[in-house]
Formats: sequence, C-alpha cells, structure tokens
Amino acid sequence: MLTGYDLPVYRHEAKKIGVNGFINKNIMPDELLEILIDINNGIYYFPKTLEYIEELTDSEKQILQLLANGYKRKDIASIVFASERTVSNHIQHIFDKLDVSSSLEAVTKGLKLGYIQTDYAE
Repeated sequence: MLTGYDLPVYRHEAKKIGVNGFINKNIMPDELLEILIDINNGIYYFPKTLEYIEELTDSEKQILQLLANGYKRKDIASIVFASERTVSNHIQHIFDKLDVSSSLEAVTKGLKLGYIQTDYAE
C-alpha cells in the first residue's frame, strides 16, 4: 500500500487486512523500487512504529470521534444509546489506552494517530 496517510492506525489496519507492505508516498524513487522488489519476493515491509498504542474498540473510536465533533457526554450517551456512566467508562478506557488525561489530549492524539476523521466541509 502506497499512501500519504502514514499513521499508526492505518498501518495496523493494513496489516489486519493482509497488506504485504505499507509505504509512505514521500519515499525516494530508488528506495521505493527496492522495497517493491522485496515485497514482490515475499518480504513484508512495515516501518516500525515509535510508540505502541493499544487498539481502541469500535465503540471507543465512535465516542472519540463524537468528542472531536464537540459533543458532550450526555449527547454522546443519547447518540450511542448508552447511559452517561457507560460513556464515561468508555472515555476513561480511551484515556488509559492513549495515555492521556483529558478529552482535549485524547482528541489531539486521536487525530495524530488517525483514529479521528476530519470533515472540513462542516
């Protein structure tokens, strides 16, 4: 996979679906050719991630996205058909997994890691 979205989450998802290589499109042509030859010869190419982030569940990803969109816990609870306590528990799990202590930090790190999709059309 040749991509401009070289984010840990995308790299992880690419591995899960069976991609043999994950290459940033900003690579030099000669290096790209070497990597493609290696991949064609059966070698997997996935650059090392500097930090390990425990994968978020689908519910946690949805809640993190809603936080990024500016929703409050009460509104999120209504949207996901859960109690506010359940939403608070999910948010705490997100904080633990991302090693952050606030919603702002979680959203910032979620953007950096690729968990949050931005929609500039809003």
